[in-house]
Amino acid sequence: MFDRMAGIINFNKAKLREIFHNKYLWGFAGVLLLVLVTVMLLQPGQKKHFQTAHQELTELAGNIRNHYKVRPDYWGLDTASALKNKLVPVSMLHHDKVISAIGREVILGQDADGNMVMPGQRNFMITIPNLSKTACVAMLSHPFKKEEHLGLLKIMLTVSDKTETFEWGGNNPLPITEKAAENFCKNKNNISWIFE
Repeated sequence: MFDRMAGIINFNKAKLREIFHNKYLWGFAGVLLLVLVTVMLLQPGQKKHFQTAHQELTELAGNIRNHYKVRPDYWGLDTASALKNKLVPVSMLHHDKVISAIGREVILGQDADGNMVMPGQRNFMITIPNLSKTACVAMLSHPFKKEEHLGLLKIMLTVSDKTETFEWGGNNPLPITEKAAENFCKNKNNISWIFE
């Protein structure tokens, strides 16, 4: 009887050894685990990152508007001056760059290239370049609260050489719905928010 049990145990050990040494099984298990982690962890976290990035954007715009409210215009504003004057939220500071919660560099200034705002210009631009379609849809369609949107003049979306402008009223009205954003966003997108 003991010999029979020992034979069964040895047979099971051999089968287990064979299963654990099967490289295809481990490869399949690894791919399955990666898919599960992506679905379970990244998707909910991704939405939170977009919300955080939008909050950072509105805080940054508010800091800039407060700093310049006693001046006639936004003369001198660019990324370097915003860093120098401590207008950038701490969460966005990464060495000498401004980085959003979604890991993209943020550019400040007169235009999407970050040129300094010239005398007499009464608005400024915050740009996040090279956004994926998912990030573009999330950032473009994220609603502004009433008090936040008072300073927002328009949003510009640039895909390749084509620019769409979204304003309060007009052909592309603000706020932008998620469905509308999905139609406008492509694979590589630059979004610029223009504030007064």
